[in-house]
Amino acid sequence: MPIAKVTCEKILDCIRGHNKLQPIRGPSIVSQVPELSSDVELRKYINAMRGATVPICSSSDGYWLGDAQDCYQCCEELTGRIMGIQKAITGLRSAADRMVRKQHITEQRLPESPTLVTIPLE
Repeated sequence: MPIAKVTCEKILDCIRGHNKLQPIRGPSIVSQVPELSSDVELRKYINAMRGATVPICSSSDGYWLGDAQDCYQCCEELTGRIMGIQKAITGLRSAADRMVRKQHITEQRLPESPTLVTIPLE
């Protein structure tokens, strides 16, 4: 998804003036920025803007432009999410590996089908 500078400016206009005690909720931003089709798209923009050092902080209550302390706290919360996602990735990989091993063992135990005939091609 290309990040449009104009859309970023509109998002920032919505967030400006909000703080940790009075954040703006995602759906409110989406309703004010016609270029955004969903909260998911808003989050992609927010992440891109954060990556460009815009200090957009968030909580379950919404978004605001944060100070240094807010940014550090937001980083801690994001790190917690990363750790949770990493656990999910590890679990899914283990489950998939277990399924592959089980399937491989099952395939080894299956007898050859007597109805199948191999015809060499020249």
